[in-house]
Amino acid sequence: MRWPIILTLWKKELLEMLRDRRTIIIMVLLPLVLYPIIGLVTSQAQSARVQKLRKSRFRIALIDASLPEPLMRKLLKDNDIEHLRSKDPWLKRIAQKDLSLAIEIRRPKDHAASRPTSSPSTLTAKTSRPSAQPKASSRPSKLHFALPPPYQLRISYLSTSDASRAAKRRIQEILVEYHKLAIQQRLQRFRISPNLVRAFTIEDNDIASAQARGRDILSSMLPLLLIIMTIVGALYPAVDLTAGEKERGTLETLLTAPITSIEIITGKYLTIFCISMITGLLNMLSLWFTFSQGMRMLVGNRKLAIDMTLHAYHYLALLGFLALIAALSSAVMLSMASFARSFKEGQNYTTPAYLLCFMPTFFATLPGSKATLTTAMIPFVNVAFAIKGTIKGDLSLNYALLTLFSMSVVTVAFLKLSATIFQNEQVLFREGDISWKGLFSANAGKRLTIPSISDTFFLLSLQFALLFYVGISLQTKNIALGTTITLWGLFFLPAVGWARARHFDLKETFRLKPLPLKNFLPITLIVVGGLPVVLVITHLISAWLFPEWGEVARQMDKSFSMKTFGLSLPVFFLLLSVSPGICEEMVFRGFVLRSLQTRLKPQSAILLSAFLFAAFHLSLYRLLPTMMLGVVFGWVCWRTGSIFSTMYAHALHNGLSLAIGLWITNKPIAKWLFPSDRPAYWLLAVGLVIFVAGVYWLQRLSPSPTEQRS
Repeated sequence: MRWPIILTLWKKELLEMLRDRRTIIIMVLLPLVLYPIIGLVTSQAQSARVQKLRKSRFRIALIDASLPEPLMRKLLKDNDIEHLRSKDPWLKRIAQKDLSLAIEIRRPKDHAASRPTSSPSTLTAKTSRPSAQPKASSRPSKLHFALPPPYQLRISYLSTSDASRAAKRRIQEILVEYHKLAIQQRLQRFRISPNLVRAFTIEDNDIASAQARGRDILSSMLPLLLIIMTIVGALYPAVDLTAGEKERGTLETLLTAPITSIEIITGKYLTIFCISMITGLLNMLSLWFTFSQGMRMLVGNRKLAIDMTLHAYHYLALLGFLALIAALSSAVMLSMASFARSFKEGQNYTTPAYLLCFMPTFFATLPGSKATLTTAMIPFVNVAFAIKGTIKGDLSLNYALLTLFSMSVVTVAFLKLSATIFQNEQVLFREGDISWKGLFSANAGKRLTIPSISDTFFLLSLQFALLFYVGISLQTKNIALGTTITLWGLFFLPAVGWARARHFDLKETFRLKPLPLKNFLPITLIVVGGLPVVLVITHLISAWLFPEWGEVARQMDKSFSMKTFGLSLPVFFLLLSVSPGICEEMVFRGFVLRSLQTRLKPQSAILLSAFLFAAFHLSLYRLLPTMMLGVVFGWVCWRTGSIFSTMYAHALHNGLSLAIGLWITNKPIAKWLFPSDRPAYWLLAVGLVIFVAGVYWLQRLSPSPTEQRS
């Protein structure tokens, strides 16, 4: 074995891999961007769920007795107490989630013997003195202290219910706190034995069956794993049957045969579908068998506390949902891989598609997540909830039908895209480069005056990684300094620095065109009119789509205060109003929007840049309102052709929002302008009138910018 030759070959292959810019982006930038997104979404959703459970009032049942008055006051503060008898069907009500939990008050068997003989409510104790010989006059004295009768508490709950588990944690905290207080009061009065210190004991009683616990575990892990492995099963066959055949030169031969392109795409699709189905089925059976066998080996001959047995109809339903996953994933991978010219390029195109397919399914695995009409229309998420409902036995027929309909529509759409690609040989065998060619080359940038889409992808990936790994940490330690560094050091400087490194025309890239004074008044009307629209829409989203996120949003709003930042009023407004108006607009309405217009129509470019602008605010709760603002800012910038128009609009909007938060919300006028129980529809109407007037005025002042549609 000649090691010098092996090392030379290794060096050659390594350099060729590192020279491929697409490989660098897929290998480094995508994990740095997508994993933080998953973490942020998961943490925000989990935080919202925790806040909702903390604010919830649970229905607690007391069985056959009551509790001491101080303890009852603590329980009634955040819960609804219902007194029941032991013969009432309270266990069934817990199983049906009508009750969160039940507390049984039980007298111990030795209760009579433990009572003092002198009095049922007093204790007699001899006082002792430090001296060795007590005085003759010493006599027993009675310490009168009303003790609650000794009792035991037995808490019955449902471990498969989020609300029941949360109620159990809350009640245990209250009981432990009261127990410590009772002990402290007794010890302050007299010396007692350790047995009398214990006011009560707590016994957990999980009424969920072993089968219910097993299915709860399966429903939490099986949907995600099944979707991931099925998509993987479709990925590599799709690349090999499209890009692989192009690279081998066999696709041209197939297209010249007396077969139509529809027949070719159908045959390839069925092949990918079958392989994906087999892969998903084998993985599902292997996972189930491995987990079940592992549980048996763990407990030995002892009785299993978890039963993962499924019935025949469960397997049939899972097989049907597996077919839906395989059908859509095969269509998606086939359409993405059809654009590639080589196997390596096909992997680069299908890897992001694979990540975007399974990433939404994390929502179905979050604690407290529920199947709704909205989730039924989201591909892969709907199947995850359907599998979860099938295993647990609470899947409705309407949800299953909606899942089938939405998955079928999206599958047909991607198959139509694949058929269109195979019918267009110019796209199928393109000579142009739809990639990141020259992305890291300064010389290639000299041939361009404005950034390309690949430049935008690289810049935003870099900025998101910096924001997540550096900006958030800095803001946690010092919010004022961290915000300043984030805006100017992580947004403004990288955008301008990348444009200069690539030798772009800064004036064209960032639209550094003077703004006539006549445009400021209509822009002011647009911002003033749009602010109440955004406020009302945010309220509606909070009330209808994310009711549990309200408390999280209020906590976030409280953090944006002068007290938190420790700044004076002018500096506070300068940091949170003017700085975002300059730095964020230079990135999203300058660099990003200008590059998107090189390939997209103005409307599509504005919409996509607005979505990216909203996504960088790292809040699902404010995603839609922020995106609407991005659309307005993008239209204003495109219409005027000047970045200074949106800098002014952005700074004005932030300034008005801060003013509302600092002054109006602390005045009685807030209840009239922004009622908390219902949206101010009259304010929405007035805002729309002002907004439309500003748009019409600006449209009359600024002619249609056809020269920017290149």
